Amino acid sequence: MAAFAYFIAGAIIYRWGLGPDGLAMLWPAGGIFVATLLLSSRSHWPAVLALFTAANFFGAWLFGVEPGVAVICVCAHTVNAILCPLIFGKERALRGFETIADLSRFTMAAAIGAVASWLVIAVSIPDRNWSNMFNWMVTLLLGTLIVASMIITVTREFEAKRPKWSAARTAEFLGLVGLLIAVAWYSVTRASVPMLYLPFAGAVLVTYRLGPIGAAACVTAIAAVGTFAITLDLQQMGSLGQSKAGIVYFYQFYLFVILAVCLPLAALLTQRRDMFRKMRTSQELLASAERLANIGHWYLNLRTNELIWSDGIRKIYDLPPDEMPSIELVREFCHPEDRAKVATRLNECIAEGQMKTGTARIIRRDGTIRHVESVLMREVDGRNRPLAIFGTFQDVTEKVEVLKQLEAAKESAEVEAFAARLLADTDPLTGVNSRRKILELLDEQMDECSRTNRNLSVAILDIDHFKSINDQFGHATGDLVLQRVSAICRKAISGLGHVGRLGGEEFLFVIPDAGEAGAGQLIEGIRTALLAENWGEMDDLEVTGSFGLASMLEGADETWMLQAADNALYEAKHAGRNCIRIAA
Repeated sequence: MAAFAYFIAGAIIYRWGLGPDGLAMLWPAGGIFVATLLLSSRSHWPAVLALFTAANFFGAWLFGVEPGVAVICVCAHTVNAILCPLIFGKERALRGFETIADLSRFTMAAAIGAVASWLVIAVSIPDRNWSNMFNWMVTLLLGTLIVASMIITVTREFEAKRPKWSAARTAEFLGLVGLLIAVAWYSVTRASVPMLYLPFAGAVLVTYRLGPIGAAACVTAIAAVGTFAITLDLQQMGSLGQSKAGIVYFYQFYLFVILAVCLPLAALLTQRRDMFRKMRTSQELLASAERLANIGHWYLNLRTNELIWSDGIRKIYDLPPDEMPSIELVREFCHPEDRAKVATRLNECIAEGQMKTGTARIIRRDGTIRHVESVLMREVDGRNRPLAIFGTFQDVTEKVEVLKQLEAAKESAEVEAFAARLLADTDPLTGVNSRRKILELLDEQMDECSRTNRNLSVAILDIDHFKSINDQFGHATGDLVLQRVSAICRKAISGLGHVGRLGGEEFLFVIPDAGEAGAGQLIEGIRTALLAENWGEMDDLEVTGSFGLASMLEGADETWMLQAADNALYEAKHAGRNCIRIAA
């Protein structure tokens, strides 16, 4: 299809586009050749070159061109068609002239291709007509710049689905391009030279309204109108005082000027459109992120006190979209107890320039209190003077509530853990240390006394005839006896050591820093207190205790101390009970 279009375009210009002196306005077939290679993959280039070469030779044969001249022309066209894509690059063609840099490189590539094609003709043809050869180069360059750029631009625009071809847009396109063709035809065939500014202005307008497609269409339309008007001698540019060749060169220059204006304008419009689209996408993503994170941003100009809010801030404050932000409004919403620290944080950020973060409370108009976490940053001018403050607000009420719940749960867990430890460390019946706890205290005291070379004594109490008390008075009375005995022991040893229940009716005393004599006096006081205890209604109840006392010796361990105290207790029982025996 491209090769057929190439043949038709060449045939049209050869048949109707050449003046009597052999000059042409442009060679669109060259642009079709270049565009086809740019839009094709390298693997398809051999097939494209073969088809276009065949179309070229067929056209030359059809119009009676000598075989030798045809070969030279085919080579010249092929050189131009290959060099331009190689220099410009397929990657840039994929973008469709979106930047001025791409457009400049394409112009350079087209110029190099045209010059190379001209050199092929200049070297190969001995009988040179320099005017025609210069026209060859300019014509080929114009054809590449106008037609190739139009094909690539239209193709890429439609592939990217950029234009929304609604009925209104189609009507606008057809109307503007049709009006431009009419103005161009009138300016060339009916008006004097100064009227050529009208098509120029129309091309700029169409480019502005329709973008790259409009630029490609209007430049092509003006080139086509001028080509046929000048070829058919319908132009009214005789006031130039030049020959037909001069008019051709003038109009070619005119087309170059339109290209130099419209194509860069189209590229800039494309960049602006893409930039706005990216900005709009970024704003939509930012707004979505703010909604998801319950966050908003604000900007305060310190010179004008102008305050700008995002929709996220309005959502946090629960404000309608038409209410204008102000510093007074911020102060109104701030919790009275937090206003001072918020003002201090703001002033520190302005003065120091460091990022400030913090949490404060706001009160909505419905009375709801929300917790807001803020981040403040300062903006300065060229002299490092404060210019503005930028900040973000995030509603962290749920987070604060969760933290409060976690803190309450932590406190509850700590209370429960303390209660569990207390339960594990305390004998539930007597309230003194449990067996595990009193043995742990004994181990700690032995380590401490060994390091500091202090003395330590332990004693074991066994309530005399406790089984008989249970059998005679019952287990309830036995429990009462255990509780009263433990109370007497705890009161006596308070501040001097530790007491714990080993199990059953046995109690263990850990007495540091008292020495054997002091420990003996303490235990004797407990023994006499038990003997003197008043049991009320149970007059015939007599509770006594037997005690075994041992003091720590060098190299002694916990097992030795307990065994020594237990042996002394055994001796006290054999001595008649209600007495104290000291381990040897």
